[in-house]
Amino acid sequence: MRFVWLWAVAITGLVVEPVSVLGQSSDIRSLANSLAQDIASAGRRSIAVVDFTDLQGNPTELGRFLAEEFAVALTRTRKGFEVVDRNHLNTLLREHKLASSGLIDPATAKKLGQIAGVDAIVSGSLTPFGDSVRIAVKVLATDTARIVTADSADLPKTRTIEELLGVTGKHSGEAQLAGPDAAPRTRVRRDSTGGSQPIVAPAAAREFVFELLQCRGIGSTVRCTLRITNRGPDRELQMVEAKAYDNAGNEVETYDLSLANKQRESLLLVSGVPVAGTIVLDGFSASASAISLLRIACWWRGAEGGDNFVLQFRNAPLAR
Repeated sequence: MRFVWLWAVAITGLVVEPVSVLGQSSDIRSLANSLAQDIASAGRRSIAVVDFTDLQGNPTELGRFLAEEFAVALTRTRKGFEVVDRNHLNTLLREHKLASSGLIDPATAKKLGQIAGVDAIVSGSLTPFGDSVRIAVKVLATDTARIVTADSADLPKTRTIEELLGVTGKHSGEAQLAGPDAAPRTRVRRDSTGGSQPIVAPAAAREFVFELLQCRGIGSTVRCTLRITNRGPDRELQMVEAKAYDNAGNEVETYDLSLANKQRESLLLVSGVPVAGTIVLDGFSASASAISLLRIACWWRGAEGGDNFVLQFRNAPLAR
């Protein structure tokens, strides 16, 4: 099932303004589409997207966010080339003691191409201006380090963009470089929701069972808690995006989702072990007493492959 909403990736500890993120995602998609045709025309069949940096080659949390968004956008262009999974790429980089970001010189480009099996690398730089951030994206051939194509775009400098721009991402980088092979060390939190009963009927998809335990509102902000159980083999899961409608007719979209101790990241769900999920929605009517519809877009990956799915809950009471 293909998502009808826009993808998002991890932004640790921040609440994203839905309208602003939608605009940013649209800009990123447009930029990816303009480059994808050139990548395909140049005969590049496998590409990797490395962390975007500032002009000095320093990574920031914004750079990692944009690289993730761009990797997804390039994949969705379906122009005949493959995009290497960034978790897999980071694992390879860690094993070969290479950084996943920074200024790409010919030697680094060639090395990255060899270890990741790609013939092109997508890198980007960020330059803040008064009311915007300029993203300059380059596609380099790994055999020559010459630029295959390049383009740029300006993102509005929202509150979230400014906060991410100011985070160097040192700790986030360490977590990111752990990669999927670190999954067994993930601190899976067992059923922290105790014996709470669902407030509506559970929803299930791809052998994942979602139970909506509570939705509590303070003003226009609503926090929903879930209990999620993997009934299949051990697999990674990520809640990507949520959209909700309250009983006053308001529509809210959010990327502020977390699983156990992972916020906006995938988490290894051990078979049969429940974990807590959280969704934060901002923009409801302060007088709303129920969520008429809550839709959650998810992604999973396991030994047998991976897929996307969307599930939904209806008429969930809203506590205040």
